[in-house]
Amino acid sequence: MGQNTSVHEQIKNIDSCLTIHFDFSDYHGLQEKLEKITNAQQQLTELQKQLNQIIETIEHGKGIIDILFGITSFFGNSGFALDWLDEEHGLIISSAGEFKSVADIFNECESLKEKSGKLILQVNTLRGQVEQSLKQLEQEQRRNKFSNSYSAKNISQNQNLQTLTIKEQQPNKSTKLKPLILVIASSLAVFGFGSCIGREKFSPVQQMSLISNQEVDAVANFKSAKKIAMEASLMVQKPPHPLEVWQQAETKWQEALKLLESIPEGTPVSAEAKNKLAAYRLNHKAINQRLITEKEAAANWENAQKLAMEAAVMVQNPPHPQEVWQNAKVKWEQSINLLESIPKGTFVYQQTKEKLATYRTNYVAISARIK
Repeated sequence: MGQNTSVHEQIKNIDSCLTIHFDFSDYHGLQEKLEKITNAQQQLTELQKQLNQIIETIEHGKGIIDILFGITSFFGNSGFALDWLDEEHGLIISSAGEFKSVADIFNECESLKEKSGKLILQVNTLRGQVEQSLKQLEQEQRRNKFSNSYSAKNISQNQNLQTLTIKEQQPNKSTKLKPLILVIASSLAVFGFGSCIGREKFSPVQQMSLISNQEVDAVANFKSAKKIAMEASLMVQKPPHPLEVWQQAETKWQEALKLLESIPEGTPVSAEAKNKLAAYRLNHKAINQRLITEKEAAANWENAQKLAMEAAVMVQNPPHPQEVWQNAKVKWEQSINLLESIPKGTFVYQQTKEKLATYRTNYVAISARIK
């Protein structure tokens, strides 16, 4: 298996090796099955090595390059993209329409490592049983050279030796052994991917019994909420931004919250949705507060310009009565106060700095004229 094979692709390859039908009376068929089992063992060993490497690079990596090396190994040739980085999620990666944090990948690898270890034990046991059955058939073949028939006692012993510890049909004593279906379990089920990978292995009736429409909707809403939240986070990176951008981000956080709030209790993602809800509400609150700040800054900027324009118009074409100059001075003062109230970091702050110098000069000139 190549180095570019993703973890999930390896699991699907292992699953194909372990989807086996057994006929324990077919010597050549058992040899072929033994080869498939051996391949599965090798692939499981490679998977364990890959998982160990990913866990090691993520947990003990010295920098982002080490982490990216582990992520690359996890996704392999399926590819991935770095979407965003924030305090809540850390580094977020997308691949094939799914979003995962580095912590999600690490935890998934830990879980898969444990499950693959258990599957290795099952496969080792299965291989031993197949090898034992092959040995018995070889003995049978050698005895057939000297005799064309078996005693009832030999038949009984042979059948006992061919009994697996997994589910099987007991052969009729008067008939040939029937093919046996291996129910060691699909590796996809063992690894916990039965609901998201290889669903074609289940009949429509089984799928309906495994996942209800409500659960499907819940999962879909959860994925949509995460996607919208990601878009909202990306929109407001590297501020300052115009007021419209903050308004759009606030709307997206609202949409994400509504989707999470619609997820019923007891669905596969309800617990995780609750955790996300708490974080998303904090994000929405922060964005909403920033939106209020930006609105106030924009309003003060507009009012300051309006007052400055009025003050400038009032004193055109002098001479004017003292009262006119006094009113103009008040307007310049009000305009300056509005500009000074605009917080640093808002979208109009840079324009405010440029205007303040001009407005202060005009205010000084008006004050001198009054004196």
